[in-house]
Amino acid sequence: MSIERSLAIFDLDSTLLDGDCELVWVKLMAEKGMVDAEFLKTIKQYCLEYEEGGLDYAEYERYLMKPLSSCSAGQAEELIKDYLQNLQPLFRPYMLEHLENHRAKGNVLILATASNQILTQPIAAALGIPNLICTQMEMANGIPTGSLASLPPFRQVKAEAVKTWAGENDFTLAGSWGYSDSHNDIPFLNAVENPVAVTPDVHLRQYALENDWQIIEKPN
Repeated sequence: MSIERSLAIFDLDSTLLDGDCELVWVKLMAEKGMVDAEFLKTIKQYCLEYEEGGLDYAEYERYLMKPLSSCSAGQAEELIKDYLQNLQPLFRPYMLEHLENHRAKGNVLILATASNQILTQPIAAALGIPNLICTQMEMANGIPTGSLASLPPFRQVKAEAVKTWAGENDFTLAGSWGYSDSHNDIPFLNAVENPVAVTPDVHLRQYALENDWQIIEKPN
């Protein structure tokens, strides 16, 4: 028997956050002296590939978390605490209002992001979002091994991951809501009944206008 409550699915970076959680992580690692200039240069190249829609997200995730392999579980926990503190000013109040409105209506909340679980599980917990779709990394003693346990939910894979989650949890996408800022999420937004473009990039903005989607702009 299907549950009738609607899903409200939120992207994270540049949607709920006014920024990118993984770049906040990179900045923290740089401040701690864990990465060098060459690492930062490579991350910048990955970011360009993301904007162009051609990023190999699995390769990026493995590279991003590689510096953590030299840490103990205790050191990793301390890094995560510092990371969450650095994230706090970046949460968008106007998007948290939308999140709370869906919660008040009894909608089922999902955080759906290509970012990995090490960085996103603490965010989902802090926001009280019980369901998380993200890149799963293999772990050993609290530290990533360097291998992925699942395909990153990026572009079409994210849309399929949302559909799979709904089916496995006895939901349909009827009445569902989806929020994102990026043209990379057009497949995901096309999968929900109520797509919302949040401070969209130029490609998503054009697509949203052509398809009469709701657009949320950053307040002045």
